[in-house]
Amino acid sequence: MKRFTKTLVAAIMIVATGAVIMVGCKKEESAQMKSDVAQTEQNMSPEEQKVLDFLADYDAMKQGMKAEGEPVCPEDARWYIETSMNYCHGFSHELLSNMRMDTVRVAMPKTDEEGQIAYSDLMTTYGNAVAAVREQYKSIDMEGKTLQFVMMSIENSTAKDGGEDLVILMNTGSNSDDNNTGTSTPPSSPWYAGSFVEGDDWIWGMNKGKCDGSVSISDAAKQLTLAIRDYDVRHWLEYVPCYGCHPYFIIEPTVEEIYVGNVNSTWPFYASGLTWNEIQTYCIPWEDMNMYYEEILQATHTENMITNPFGYYGYYETLVFGTYGVNLNTYICNIWHTVWVYYAKRGWRTSGEYPVPVDEEV
Repeated sequence: MKRFTKTLVAAIMIVATGAVIMVGCKKEESAQMKSDVAQTEQNMSPEEQKVLDFLADYDAMKQGMKAEGEPVCPEDARWYIETSMNYCHGFSHELLSNMRMDTVRVAMPKTDEEGQIAYSDLMTTYGNAVAAVREQYKSIDMEGKTLQFVMMSIENSTAKDGGEDLVILMNTGSNSDDNNTGTSTPPSSPWYAGSFVEGDDWIWGMNKGKCDGSVSISDAAKQLTLAIRDYDVRHWLEYVPCYGCHPYFIIEPTVEEIYVGNVNSTWPFYASGLTWNEIQTYCIPWEDMNMYYEEILQATHTENMITNPFGYYGYYETLVFGTYGVNLNTYICNIWHTVWVYYAKRGWRTSGEYPVPVDEEV
């Protein structure tokens, strides 16, 4: 694809070279700067390079320049839009709580006779996708809200004229501590042992807090998520893969596994035949919190698993959600936990310009 940045980069290099010649005392500093740039370019992943080239073209188009580039297939278009948005606006490196999911849809551009999408249409669709996510994000009422990442798929359009939509799943959370208690001390054995202690009794969901009322916000599902995250952080492989690297971005986030409590299985958690008032106070005692934690961990992890793999597709995070259903004929309620296990490829940013909050224009 033709890039708009080559002439600009060449001009910058000419100016920089002139500065070295004219100001001799800066020669050593300039040489170090060139070395740093070369090292950064060497460490840049192919995915990051593709994103940065695409963003340079997108910025040039916004300034009125003609978008020139090879057409792409719909799946490659999805990749560019998803990965670029996660690179620019996804805080995938932050540990968030109170996760919620929102879905927005954007029309996919028409394909030509060969099933390809024009490069200019791809960039227009990227702008539409960012605008749709930004609008939805601004409507979310959450303290300390942060967009962690987005996932995208292509589906048949719901519009009357047909076509296809880009369906965007937003994963948004809070950077608050969410009253994480009882999970800070790692257990001694076995590797999957839970660390909930006496008094860590939590209402199953709906952000109802602890059973004794001492904590009014959070619930069993969120505490299980935080406990698993605590395990993940303790088993991170601590390293920075390149000089000057910045927080990572994720590529191809995917829900790899889903576990749902149901009438045939009480794992990861299921209870039935309850009234609406009963589910408001349904308590999961600390012994059961440990049991559910251990079952989830054994299903989603292995003992020596690296929980933050870089450079290849692997484990990203585990989320636990509290869910309920109501029989509208009898008004009898069922409650259960759903577990989502995300996988993705982590890549380090060599550019420190991103990420920026999605509600900030860039």
